[in-house]
Amino acid sequence: MKPIPASRSCRRCGFTLVEVIVAVGMVTFALVTVVALLPSGLKSHQFATDQARNVQVLNDLARAVKGVHRKESDPTKFEFLPPLESVSVGSGTSNLWLYADGTVSSTKPQQRDLRGAVRIEQLSSPVAGTLPVSISVAWPGTATYQGGKWTKHEGSVSTLQFITLPD
Repeated sequence: MKPIPASRSCRRCGFTLVEVIVAVGMVTFALVTVVALLPSGLKSHQFATDQARNVQVLNDLARAVKGVHRKESDPTKFEFLPPLESVSVGSGTSNLWLYADGTVSSTKPQQRDLRGAVRIEQLSSPVAGTLPVSISVAWPGTATYQGGKWTKHEGSVSTLQFITLPD
């Protein structure tokens, strides 16, 4: 066996206590920073999920309104596609509520089943045979529409549809 030269002592083989403390401090600082970002990341994810879900509902409602057709039993009345086929949407403005399962109703559900608020408004049209309809979905379901805008809401999506009325 070769003897260890005097210039290399065991003291220089490892890290000093100061180096270990500095490294642990740097790792702790990085972890605290990452953990501090988690709540805002989770909130952003929840908002994006709600927005995506409600955009899908808005698309379904727009498709239902665009697919308007006359009832076979009573040609003077119009019928919509799902999810509005069982909802009475009259002329003017209709306030509806979105259930947690994605269905729409004109009766307000219990708080645990309430997912969002829907507003469908028929606008006046300068072109005969067409009907502009404004559709807006806001979440959560406690949102209210006042003075031309949503209040008490976390977010909302809207669209304007021009419908050609069937003969």
